[in-house]
Amino acid sequence: MVSRARYLLLATFIILPLGLYISTRLAHLPTHSFLPPMPRGNIFLQFSNDSQPAIKDSSMKATKLWNPVRELSRGYGRLPFPIETTDDLTNAHSVVLNCKRNLDYLFFVHTAPDHHVHRKILRDALGKGSLSLAYNWTIVFFVGLSTNKDTSSAIETEAADHGDIVVLPYYDTYKNLTYKFVYGMKWVTEYCPHVKYVVKIDDDVVINLALMMNYLNQVPASKARVLYCQVLEHMPVLRETNSPWYLSKDVYPNKEYPEYCSGRGLVLRSSLLQPLYTATFGLQFHGIDDAFVTGDAALVARVGHVDISRSFSHEDKDWTKVTAGSIMFCHVHDETLRSKSWEIIVKNLTSSLKETSTSNSADNTTVSQRLKAVVR
Repeated sequence: MVSRARYLLLATFIILPLGLYISTRLAHLPTHSFLPPMPRGNIFLQFSNDSQPAIKDSSMKATKLWNPVRELSRGYGRLPFPIETTDDLTNAHSVVLNCKRNLDYLFFVHTAPDHHVHRKILRDALGKGSLSLAYNWTIVFFVGLSTNKDTSSAIETEAADHGDIVVLPYYDTYKNLTYKFVYGMKWVTEYCPHVKYVVKIDDDVVINLALMMNYLNQVPASKARVLYCQVLEHMPVLRETNSPWYLSKDVYPNKEYPEYCSGRGLVLRSSLLQPLYTATFGLQFHGIDDAFVTGDAALVARVGHVDISRSFSHEDKDWTKVTAGSIMFCHVHDETLRSKSWEIIVKNLTSSLKETSTSNSADNTTVSQRLKAVVR
């Protein structure tokens, strides 16, 4: 009996203070019928006394990265070609936001990791808020992985600053340009499905924007399933092993490519991206990107071509023709001339926009009329 009394007395001294402590702590809990869920992740870090960096909004974080395996295989369950990384990669978060609008034009730019100046020239021209909003466009740069750590770091910084760069899951080499074209198309179908026209250019090409938009405004609806470009016909497949365009007979048995577009500049409706991408699943891969996508895949997908060769030049000396509106596309290798060309083209469009805004109260000037005035 004495022993039992001791135990009861000991239990009283232990249980009563513990009960008081628990009731005090419970008084500070929220008055809900359930307790809040435990935080996910490392519980030690959640309750550590060490200060932790603030967690950013997860929705913002998601737009800055994309998962190539998931997005490129969506709707197919597989990829048309192997990829060289399965990591999440940099996404063009600003472009994704722009594409929530029903855009008229998306400039789809092939660029190389170290072409920072090329991108700046295009960004200064096409990324201007007033023009991009007035004419309802956005611009996205597609680039592959770099083996150079400094270049990769610079790309990440540039992408974070501007939100217009998509890093694709392969190394950026000449033979891998087909990946850039094909996987870029799929990216657009996933993130910019409502854009009307896709304008695919290399990063050293200049476009007379007014001439291009005026031309497309007059295209009949019956011409929806075509590529507008400089059409190349009866182009031989090169068998010289020292040529950068070499293809063996095992890879490409035909002696000629089907008609295809010069990839430096072409325009197509976004509705064609899906059938072109689908067609690549049944084709033997090769590295001649223009011929692969706009020739072989277009043939399978029954996509035609409209030749606008007279609106093209591949010569620097014709930069004045593209600024004057005599031609639509011009390859301008010289950076100074290219920058000057874009400056003139943008200045003309901006002037037209200002004139229209001041005269809107007097008359109802359409976009088409504005563009015709610029290229007169």
